[in-house]
Amino acid sequence: YTHDISAHRDIGIHFIGHNQGTVTVDSDASVYIEGPILNSTGTTTVTSSEGDIVAADVGSSVGGNRIVLSAHGDIGSEFAPLQVKAGSSLNATSATGSINISQVSGDMPVDAVMAQTLGNVTLASQGGIFVAGGYEGLVSGGAINLTAQTGIGNSTVHPLVVDSPNPTDLQKDRLTATAQSDVFLKEKTGDLRVNYIHTGGDVWIDVPDGSLIDANTNAHVDERTLQQLRDGVWKSLGLTGSDYDQKIAE
Repeated sequence: YTHDISAHRDIGIHFIGHNQGTVTVDSDASVYIEGPILNSTGTTTVTSSEGDIVAADVGSSVGGNRIVLSAHGDIGSEFAPLQVKAGSSLNATSATGSINISQVSGDMPVDAVMAQTLGNVTLASQGGIFVAGGYEGLVSGGAINLTAQTGIGNSTVHPLVVDSPNPTDLQKDRLTATAQSDVFLKEKTGDLRVNYIHTGGDVWIDVPDGSLIDANTNAHVDERTLQQLRDGVWKSLGLTGSDYDQKIAE
C-alpha cells in the first residue's frame, strides 16, 4: 500500500528543550576565563568556592542575561578586570578578596556587588552603572571605585546604593566616582566617605543614617594674601562688605 502526501502542503516542525540557555561552572579551585562565554538570553553562573575568578586572556569575557559570580578570593584584578556582558542583572560576591569588573558594552545593570571583607570594588562600564530592575543595586566594599561613560544610578527614586560597613582603613576605604552625566547615590549604612565625584552632570547623594565626609587628603593651599582675596575673588562674588549687603538685599 502506498500513501502519497502532496509536497506543497505545510510540514509542521517542533523543537523541544528550553527557551533559555543556562551555563554553570562550579569549581573548588580558581576559575580561569580564557575566551568568551556567550549566553545572551539565559543565566551564567561561575563559582569558585576556594579560589579566584580570573581573566586569563585579553579576549575573555563572561556573558549572560543574568550573570552570577561567586569567589572565595578575587574576581578579576587591578590590571586584568574580568570583562562581562550582562543583559539584565549582575551579581558578584567575593568572600575574602577584591572585585574588579568591566562591562564591555552597554550599561552595567547591578543587582549586588559585594566584597564581604572590605576588599576593593572597582566597576567600569562603557555605558552607565545602573540599578537592575527589581533589585537593590548594592555596591559594598572597602574602597569603591566607579567609572561610567554615561551616568551612575537611575534616579532619586532608584539610586545606586553604596556601603562600606565599619571601614578599618580610613585612608583607603572611600568612594571615588567618575561619570559623564548625572550621578545618583545612596549610602546604605553609616557615613559616606568621598574621595571625589567627577561628572559632567548633576550629583544627588542621600546619606540617611550618617554624615557625608570629605575623605580626600589632597590639600591645595591658596597662597594669595587675605587682601588679594578681598579685592579679587571675594569682591567679584559679592562675598564681603557692601557688596555682600547689596546681594542680600536683592
